[in-house]
Amino acid sequence: MTEFVAWTAADAAMAGRVVVPHGLMAKLAFYGARQGYLRAIASYFGRHSPGVWRLVGPALATDAIARWLAATPFRVLNLGGGSNLFDRWLTADADPRADVYVDIVKPLPFPDGSIDVVFLEEVI
Repeated sequence: MTEFVAWTAADAAMAGRVVVPHGLMAKLAFYGARQGYLRAIASYFGRHSPGVWRLVGPALATDAIARWLAATPFRVLNLGGGSNLFDRWLTADADPRADVYVDIVKPLPFPDGSIDVVFLEEVI
């Protein structure tokens, strides 16, 4: 008997978890291709200096958010996801390994109605 599985747009967006490679150069190449080399290097140093990351992260996030909003028709925001990256999602967190820096105790930097689904990961 064949099982019928209905896929929705949300199910399709859930597929595609990205696995980050091991090793410094492999990570630099991965994050550089995904987010740009300036952001990849800043993220690396941000892991070792959270205070600097809190200053630099928001400035780097603005352009990345705008590009993601313009390029993605069905928008899934993974809020608080840290290093859990997906190829169709935007992972937003204070963790430097996320796609963009977002401090969730402040107003979120997204226009009203611009996000289709918000996935909260480890957020209370």
